[in-house]
Amino acid sequence: MMVFRPLALAALASTVLAGVAQAHWSNAHPQRLPACEQALGKATSRFNTKERIYWWPSLAIAAARDIREIAVNPWGPYYIPRRFCTAVVATNDGLERQMYYVVEAGTGLAGIGYGVEVCVSGVDRNLAYAPNCKMTRP
Repeated sequence: MMVFRPLALAALASTVLAGVAQAHWSNAHPQRLPACEQALGKATSRFNTKERIYWWPSLAIAAARDIREIAVNPWGPYYIPRRFCTAVVATNDGLERQMYYVVEAGTGLAGIGYGVEVCVSGVDRNLAYAPNCKMTRP
C-alpha cells in the first residue's frame, strides 16, 4: 500500500501540471507574438552583441531586406508558440547573408515576454545552430 501512495501522488501532480501547462501555452497564442518585422530589431541586437563580445573581428548587421515569415507553430498548438522568420542582411564587411531567427513565447528574461534565437548563414562560428542554421528553421 505504501508503494502506491507515492505513485498516486505523482500521477495526480502530473495531471495537474499538464493542465497548467496547457492553459499557459493556450494563453500564449502565436498571434500575440510580434511579427517578423517587429522582432527584427531584437534579432539584430542579439547578433551584434554576440559578435562584439565573443568574436574578433566582429561583424555587425547594417541593413536588412526581404523580411518574411517562414512558419508559425509548425509542430501544433501544444508546443511553445514560435514564429520562424528569415531576412537577407548586409553586414559591415560588405557581404549579404541569409539570416534566420525564431521568436518564441515565454522565453524572455525569467520566462516573461518573448525571446529570439538568431543565426546568420556562414557566421555560426561555434556551430550552435549547425548545419547551416538548421536549428533556427522549422
